[in-house]
Amino acid sequence: MKRILPLLSLILLFACSKKDDTTTLKVTVLSKYNSAKLSWEKPFTEGAEVQYKIYINDSLVAEANNVSYFYLRNLSPKTDYSGYVEAMSGTASMQGTFSFTTKANVPPEAFAVSVVGLTGDALTLAWDAAYDPDNVFVKYNVLVGREPVAEALTQTSYQITGLQAQTAYSIVVEAVDDFNNKTEVFVQASTIKDGAQLYYLTEKHGYDMRSYGIYIPSNSPVGKVPVMMYLHGHSWHVWPEMITRKTVQTAERDKYIFIMPQARGNQFGDPAWQDFGEPGLRDFNFIENILDTAILKHNADPERLYLTGFSNGGFMTYTVAKVLEHRLAAIAPIGASISIYNFPRYSLQMPMPLCHMHCTGDSTVQELGNSGHYSVYDVLDKFIAMNGAETTAVITELPDRNTGDGSRVTKIEYPNEHSSASVVYYRIKGSNHSVPGTTASANQDIYAFDVVWDYFKTRKLSDK
Repeated sequence: MKRILPLLSLILLFACSKKDDTTTLKVTVLSKYNSAKLSWEKPFTEGAEVQYKIYINDSLVAEANNVSYFYLRNLSPKTDYSGYVEAMSGTASMQGTFSFTTKANVPPEAFAVSVVGLTGDALTLAWDAAYDPDNVFVKYNVLVGREPVAEALTQTSYQITGLQAQTAYSIVVEAVDDFNNKTEVFVQASTIKDGAQLYYLTEKHGYDMRSYGIYIPSNSPVGKVPVMMYLHGHSWHVWPEMITRKTVQTAERDKYIFIMPQARGNQFGDPAWQDFGEPGLRDFNFIENILDTAILKHNADPERLYLTGFSNGGFMTYTVAKVLEHRLAAIAPIGASISIYNFPRYSLQMPMPLCHMHCTGDSTVQELGNSGHYSVYDVLDKFIAMNGAETTAVITELPDRNTGDGSRVTKIEYPNEHSSASVVYYRIKGSNHSVPGTTASANQDIYAFDVVWDYFKTRKLSDK
């Protein structure tokens, strides 16, 4: 009998514990700033009809049948709530209590704002949609000098008009959520000369969305306007760097349209031009489409379309010259050559004026070639032959205007008495992979784009 009593006590204890578990509804809570999700495991027998009542502060706020969760909505941020859920099936019932505090509403996360258009009296902004952690709707305000110019915008772009030409402005774009929490992004930008236009455009070309920057000078002379297109080097981004480039000032001074296309990302995500194969064909089409647009929309002169590029963009310049030789009036590759892949079958059906620029100390694209590309001199010889230029060079040592840069420039010219298709080589002695005049480490005796423009400006497609 003494052995039986402890065993009975254990059975009774287990039975009581099990009864307590089944008569208590366990409620879990996942709360946000203005809502909470109540969850529970289904009580009673599987398949039984169950009615639930949800109470907050002893007040019935909701009823539902045969569910395992319920959302409490329209709550106040940073507020304590408590209550209970009552489950009923037939004559049986059980309850489960809960308590929670709603979170604070947080402002939208930081977002990027860009200036994508400039004129003499207007400035166009575009920005990424601001993500709100609370998943509430976000609207935007635009302020100039802290004065609102647009409020409660739902789009992610805006043009500010009525500005003064060549004037700096401080701009704020605010992302504002439903609780008036704000995230501000500050932008500094300056308008340009009256009549000029500078835009960064993203358009569909074939089945790609492609981008490019274009500068259209003010007060262009009557008639068609020449075009200089520059293909950037590997991993370079056109925008917003184009805004501050000295080349834009040169384009304004000399009244030509300046275009900088943006290469697509390669397999590593770095912007790079593909100068052969099917991806390259898409780049060729993109470049030609931009030139067509300049002719149709911006009064560009089809007789004076010029192409230049640096490094990867210089290699692409040579390749595009082969594809578009019937459209380009002249080319000017910088710090580049023709690849081992392309050189053996590289030929043109008509002459192509060439201005090549290269640094003798270039360790990235060696002047004398390597396993990936031919030497500069092989390329020059090929163009001298294709252009029918003189094989005897006219050599000129240019003034050493900056003795502190450790380099000198030699102009090596192969004239052509019968057409504009001369071949000129600017050999920068003692400098590394760079565009002269554009960075502190580059040769400072010349500014590459001024030199290139001087070569381009007298040449026309029909003169080749």
